[in-house]
Parts: sequence; C-alpha cells; structure tokens
Amino acid sequence: MTYNTITHRTILESILAGYWEWNIKDWTVYLSPKFKQTFGYQEDEIDENADTIRSIIDPNDMQMFDEAVRKHIEEGGRVPFVTELRYRHKNGSTVWINCTGGVVEWDEQQQPVKLVGCHVNVTHLKEAEQAMLAEKKLLEDYFDLNLDLLAIMQTDGKLMRVNAQWEQSLGYSKTELYQLYFIDLVHPEDLPTVSAFFSQVPQKGETYQAEFTIRYRTKNGSYSTIEWRLLTKQNLIYASARDITLRIEALQERDRLRRMNESIVKATTDGIIMRDKTGAVVFYNRAAAAMLDLPETSSGIVPTGQLNLNTVREDGSSYNPEEYPSMQVLRNATPVFNQVMGFMKKNGQMLWMLVNSVPVMEEDGATVAAAVTSLTDITELKSKENKLQETIQIALAQKERLEQFAHIVSHNLRSHSGNIAALINLLDNASDDKERAELFTYLKKASGQLMQTIADLNEIVDANKSDAIRKLHLKTQVESVIYSLAADIREKSVEMSICVAEDLYIEYKPAYLDSILLNLITNAIKYRHPQRLPQVHICAYRREGNVWLEVQDNGIGIDLQKYGKTLFGMYKTFHGNRDAKGIGLYITRNQIEEMGGTITVESEPNKGTKFIIRLCPDIHAN
Repeated sequence: MTYNTITHRTILESILAGYWEWNIKDWTVYLSPKFKQTFGYQEDEIDENADTIRSIIDPNDMQMFDEAVRKHIEEGGRVPFVTELRYRHKNGSTVWINCTGGVVEWDEQQQPVKLVGCHVNVTHLKEAEQAMLAEKKLLEDYFDLNLDLLAIMQTDGKLMRVNAQWEQSLGYSKTELYQLYFIDLVHPEDLPTVSAFFSQVPQKGETYQAEFTIRYRTKNGSYSTIEWRLLTKQNLIYASARDITLRIEALQERDRLRRMNESIVKATTDGIIMRDKTGAVVFYNRAAAAMLDLPETSSGIVPTGQLNLNTVREDGSSYNPEEYPSMQVLRNATPVFNQVMGFMKKNGQMLWMLVNSVPVMEEDGATVAAAVTSLTDITELKSKENKLQETIQIALAQKERLEQFAHIVSHNLRSHSGNIAALINLLDNASDDKERAELFTYLKKASGQLMQTIADLNEIVDANKSDAIRKLHLKTQVESVIYSLAADIREKSVEMSICVAEDLYIEYKPAYLDSILLNLITNAIKYRHPQRLPQVHICAYRREGNVWLEVQDNGIGIDLQKYGKTLFGMYKTFHGNRDAKGIGLYITRNQIEEMGGTITVESEPNKGTKFIIRLCPDIHAN
C-alpha cells in the first residue's frame, strides 16, 4: 500500500462515517474501521469477502444499490453514483446511509476493476424526516377525520378550508362551501351574535376568542344547532364546532319523559325508592314516605342517603339491610320480584309490603347504575291470608286429631280386648285353682288397664281433643303396659326386662305413651323368632337434655335395605302376617313427632330390631 493510499484513506476515515474499496475481480473489499463501527462491529468481526458487506444491506434496498452501480458503470463512471440505503446494525436496528461511490480503476477492456465509496450516517435525518411526515399526516388525518366541524377562514369570514364533517353534517360539498362566507348559513335570528364577533375581529387582533351556539342552515333547508368556538391568529380565523342538534332533541325528550315519570311516580299509590350504585338512597316518592314514616320533601332526596328501617321477613326474623332486594339487584344486576317484607311503623302497626326491584343499567349494558324498587301495601291481603291459614291449620289439626283419636280407639282397645279374651280363654282351660287365681289377677289388671285407657280417651274427648299433657312416672307407665299384655307375654314365653330409673318423669300425653309402648311391645312379640325364646328389653335414660326410650327384641328383624324408606308408612307390612294392618308404626311415629320427638330403627334380618325414641325434653334438665 503506497503512502498516498494510506494518506487518502486516513483523510476519508476522519471526515466520513466510513470508507470502502471493492476489488471486483477477486470479490474482496476493504472496510474502514469507522465503517465497521457504524454498524456495531469490531475490526476483526467482518471478513474481506464482498458478500459479507452485501449481507447487511436491507434486502429491500439491494436492488436499488445494484441498479445505481450498474448505471454508473454503463455511463463509463463519469458521474459518481449516489443512493440512500438501509443497513442492518449488529443489534438489529436500522441504519440509514448516504452512499457515494464510483469506479476508480478499469482494465484494458474497459471493465471495472476497483470500486470505492464512502458512507455518511444519515439515520437521525431520516428519523426526523419520517417524524415530520408522520406528524403532518397525523394533523391531516385529525383535520379530515375529526367528528367536529373544523374550518379555517379569512377575517371577513370567507371559508378557506373545511373538513369532511361539514359535508356529513350540513350536506354541502367543499366546492360549494368555498364559495360562501361563514355568515351566509346563519339563521336570521342568530345573525346579531355572529355579526358582533366579526365586527370585533379587527379591534381585538391576535388570539381573540369567542364561543356561541347558533342555528346553521343545512343543504335541505332545515337548521341544525351548532356549538361554535372561534380563535383569531395570524390574520386567520380557526373554527371548531359540534352539531348538538341530536343532543338538544335528546335533552328535550329526556325532560319530557322526566316530567311524565314524575307525574306517574307522584300519582301512584305504590312506594318508589331509588338507590345509586353505592347503595345510597337518592329518591323516594310520597307514597314511600307515607308507608315508611319518612319525611316528605319536594325533591324526594334523602339527606343522609340511608334509611334506618325496622324490617322483618315473613317468618319474623330480622331483615339484614344488605339483603334488601335493591341491594341484591346492585350486586347481581338481575331483577328481584315478589319479595314479602314487613315494616314496623312508629305507631306499632306492622305494614306488609310486596317488594319488586329492577336494575338501571349504564349505557354499556353491563354495569348497574342504580336500582329502582316498588313497594305495594299488602297488609290487608296479608291479614286475610293469615286468617285463612289459621283456619286451614285449625281444620287440619282437628282432622289429624280426629284421625289419631280414631286410630288410638281402634288399635288400643283391640289390644286390650284381645288380651282380655286371651286371659278368659286361659281361665277356661286352667288346670287348677292356683292357676285360675293367678289368671284372674291378670284379668283384673287387664280390665283395669282397659278402663284406664277408656278414661284417657274420654279425657281427650272432654278436653275438646286437646290431648292434655300430664306429668308421668315413666317406669310406672312401662310396667302398666306390660301388665296389660301379661297374658300374651306368658303364652308366648316372652322374657321381659326393664331398665328405667325410678326418678325419671316426663310430661307427655298418657294415651300417646301407652299407644307407643303397646305398638312396639306387641310388634316385638308378634314378630318373634320361631327358633329361639323371645326377649324384649325396654330401657329409658337421659341424654343431651332429652329423655330417650329404647325397645329392643331378638325377633326376626327387618330388611332396612328393602323396607327402610317405607317402614313408618300407613298400611305398610313387611312379613306377610295376615293379622298385620300396617298402621301401628305409622301411628307411633305421628304421635312421637307430634310431641316433638323422633324415632329411628336399627335392625338386621334374623337378628332382631331396636327402636330408639327421643321422647321429649328432660323436665329436670337445667
């Protein structure tokens, strides 16, 4: 390399962004250090092959570069080629380069041997140019696409430029508008307002502003209401406006509907309450004020935004304000209908209301803006309904008591009469006086139990079917029932055992307790196991503040998998016994449940059965 070449390269390197030489014959290049730095490469990161430098040229610009070089060569290299290219920086960004070059060496056939060139980084200029063009395009788009009416006019009102919205709103083409003055389309009644503005422009000078709303004539001859804002600057008037015709019409329609709704709300006998989206009460009508003892105001607005109401549900429980229908509507955005709410008025009267609440939605259709609630006074209807329900309940209770009484008479008397008949039969067949005396004793006791049962039934009748509850000594009642079944127990060789505390008393209906014991004990005897002596164990105890009774046997048992769901049904039998009527357990369960108790059963076929009864609360429990 000659001294002149080194000097030449050094000078170019110092004043340019990069310098390069391209040996076309051997397809090698020289790239100056600054050239490589421009694209983020170190001295040893780019080799001397021409394809390497071409590989970092943007593919979209490669054809343009090749075309510039080709044209330069075809013209004999008289004029250097100049082009702008995009290069790919090592970090992936784009670098804009102004590239100038030309052939500096030709062979004997006038073919290019060496091409040299220099680069100037013009990225910042291109970015500034692109930003300026983008801003200009943005301003043009803003002007033309703006939904407002935009205009530039001379100080006398001659229209110079308008955007497309003029044609959309008023129907005139731009050609037609450019023949007009601003004042030409103003409604005659609004001319004084507009003329006053233009008369002030020469006096006010720069930055004179004005705003007014006028009627402007459209191409079809009608007038639109336009809201204008004008500004004078640099001897021009800049105007922006918005067609508010639809808004004015909507406001007028809204006012009309508001007046109509106010009349309806005032005239209705139903209470109307409105809550905003926060739950604050913002309005109530006169009917609501009268119903809920609220102060009447001309506007219906609640100063505190809250209502302190003493409200209850139909079952008498307190109504949590957060569970009011209107609050549910605000939370869930769905209507709530036909909720019954009671309100205790200041005079002590309970007011019953049918409450319906619906949401008022925002324009998006998904957000709740408010909840409107109607209150219908149903106090009189509720009173009639309650009286009707009371009458129905009395009739049902009387019917149920009558049925229970009939079942008790039929079932209990049949048990006692059957026992007496069995004792008489045994008495007739007694083998000696001792046996007859013993049987006669049983007969007297059975007769006494029958008389007691008849007395209990008479007491039910005399008490107007009230089935009077008495304090009973439980062990005595159990023994009394066992005595009434003595003949059957003896005949069937039943082993009876009792485990009942002496101090155990209950408050119960005697006829019911006898019926329960008779049903369970006779069932235990009736369904004894044929291959073993029958055993019946009766146990009573206190637990968890209640008195419990258990009747357990070792009989044939019940298949609960098969019959468990129908065990206590009326006329349900399970063992094919011809004497079974299927009402004993039904009566027993009804009697127990009427007294507030429960009955459950544990049983397995061929192993026996245990009935577990929660009779009633322990009267001695604290």
